[in-house]
Amino acid sequence: MGNPGQPSELGRNRYLDGTALAALAAAYIDVRGTSDSLFRAYFGATTSSQPYNTFVAIATENSNTRDLYCSDPYGGCTDGVISYVHTSSGDIYYCPLFFTEVPLSYLCNGRTTVNNRDTAPSNMLHMLAGSVANTEEHEYGCPKDRTLAASSPSLAMRNSDTYGCFAAEVYVLVQC
Repeated sequence: MGNPGQPSELGRNRYLDGTALAALAAAYIDVRGTSDSLFRAYFGATTSSQPYNTFVAIATENSNTRDLYCSDPYGGCTDGVISYVHTSSGDIYYCPLFFTEVPLSYLCNGRTTVNNRDTAPSNMLHMLAGSVANTEEHEYGCPKDRTLAASSPSLAMRNSDTYGCFAAEVYVLVQC
């Protein structure tokens, strides 16, 4: 990470949590494969290695040019926006709402659910999918991501939110 706009220690830790969550999702796919019911729920009936490769790319991401910012020079932090990626640079901008996101452990103790989409690591993974793998915003919300997978696996594999929701579901299955 570069120096400008360096985030707080909390922001850096959440970045690392996002990459660790991507590694967990990649390992899950590596073991279970593309015929796994959870994989198919989020990515559809496909044998494509794109989701696995995207998770690996996020897990091993270590850009010297990407910065993480706690400022909003582009005015992207509007109502409900947690964080955003500046597409030309790949830089990630944390909005104030990002710092209200909860840890993954809340998924295990019932303080939140995957469908709430409010865990910081899964949101960070969502942002990294856009930054690292050039995914886009086709749908928001885990139920909508699953519907997208059923109707268009190719769009589901290019949907940023799909990666965050799938990885959070994996976390619940293997860590809780």
